[in-house]
Amino acid sequence: MNTYLTELKNQIGHQAFFMLGAKDFVCSNEENYLMFRIRGSKKWNKIKIKYNAGYDLYEITFYKIWKYGVRSEKTVTGIYCDMLHKTIETETGLNTKLF
Repeated sequence: MNTYLTELKNQIGHQAFFMLGAKDFVCSNEENYLMFRIRGSKKWNKIKIKYNAGYDLYEITFYKIWKYGVRSEKTVTGIYCDMLHKTIETETGLNTKLF
């Protein structure tokens, strides 16, 4: 895993991944993204976070995937690292922190 993806995992934190029920992690070093499945959200069940190193911004794509393909998706762009938790919480309806 490259340094960008390691830093992304540290910025989100183990607690947030646990609270989202994150599993089935996939990462791409060439495209600088981290994708994982979540549980508990009625709206989305997969999240892809892509890092744009040139602008130091993140792009988050939320997916609702079912057995026949992608039912819906939404992409939020221009996200700074301090906005990651808020954006995920707003879109999924799940908490990423205890307090």
